[in-house]
Amino acid sequence: MSTCRRVAHGLTELREGELSFFERLGLRAHMTICPSCRRYVGQVDATIEGLGHCKETLSEDESQALVERLKQRRR
Repeated sequence: MSTCRRVAHGLTELREGELSFFERLGLRAHMTICPSCRRYVGQVDATIEGLGHCKETLSEDESQALVERLKQRRR
């Protein structure tokens, strides 16, 4: 798997501290030299920040349904 794909698929794990030291090091090194991955991470950060400003709250069922849909799209 290319490193760009690893960044895209491993970003959540990276942010949640679920990657090993060497996995983190590899992804961060790649992001240092890859403007596309830096842009992608910036877009994800902007999306997360924007969602934090939403005033609507989802029910537990709606939240779970959203999580499942996102997981399906990721595959």
